[in-house]
Amino acid sequence: MKRIIFSGPDGIASVIIPAYNDEATGKREDETEADYLARVVARNVEAGVLPPATMYAIIDEAELPVRHYRNAWRVDVVAGLASVKHDMVVARQMKLDQEIRPERNRRLAAKDVEFTKALGAKDQAAADAVESTRQQLRDIPATVTTVLAVISDPTALKAFSPVWPA
Repeated sequence: MKRIIFSGPDGIASVIIPAYNDEATGKREDETEADYLARVVARNVEAGVLPPATMYAIIDEAELPVRHYRNAWRVDVVAGLASVKHDMVVARQMKLDQEIRPERNRRLAAKDVEFTKALGAKDQAAADAVESTRQQLRDIPATVTTVLAVISDPTALKAFSPVWPA
């Protein structure tokens, strides 16, 4: 299946997925795929989805990169040919903000409960041990940044998981 791809106003790659089988707007039996896609482009320009004079390309779905960190996709269209790649700086920040920090916060909340219980029991040794773990959790974003900086593949980035303190 074909996709129409262009750079949106925010710089993120935008993708129009033609509805080939839609009764009202789909591909007609007497229409070539090229004619159908031209009609889809015209309809999207008319609707304001695809701004006039925007450089776009029609590509095969298989040419799109993996969907991990979709908002990090950037597109370069030259003479109707598109190159879609991940902006790895953006993808790394997404990994940190959307995956690592939320998991760290969940773990910190659990440790906060342990810390409070240790203080309530007047067990200073346990409280100190939990506080040490809490500090390690607070430091995770800073400690993984150097590791994330060398990951250049979105699939490897998705697979990365920091070593979490116990």
